[in-house]
Amino acid sequence: ANITDLKGRIVSNPPADAAVSQLTSMAFRDAGIDPERGVNRYYSKNHFACLQSVVIGAADACGTAEQALRTIEKQSPPARFRVLHRTASIPHTLFVAHKRVPQKDRELLLHTVLEWPNTEPGRKILEGGQFVPFVAARDADYEVVRRYMRGKR
Repeated sequence: ANITDLKGRIVSNPPADAAVSQLTSMAFRDAGIDPERGVNRYYSKNHFACLQSVVIGAADACGTAEQALRTIEKQSPPARFRVLHRTASIPHTLFVAHKRVPQKDRELLLHTVLEWPNTEPGRKILEGGQFVPFVAARDADYEVVRRYMRGKR
């Protein structure tokens, strides 16, 4: 089975403006499928609702992030999914601070977030949000997203 097998099927996604939903559309276009007319798109409120729609049979497939898939597969009883297609990776969630925030405060925020795995309160934040530990981002890390957005126009 592969992505072309989804033609005419019901495909769930997180909200339409979510990056993963945009990547799903791009993957359909790359496979020669119109992402709005070649499949029946259903946009749910988040990644977990998207995956749940497959579990209950409301959708045939879900375009989601790998972390959400791993999280739902760890639940009891575990849900098992088959991956039909993987898109190119894009950078994970990030925290940004406006340039009007003083440099010393931005440095403190950066240090605090990067230290979360090493502190009890930080580990609780990561576990509660089901986040992987954050790393310092560089502007160049997001060039793949800019290239994608330029190609989309």
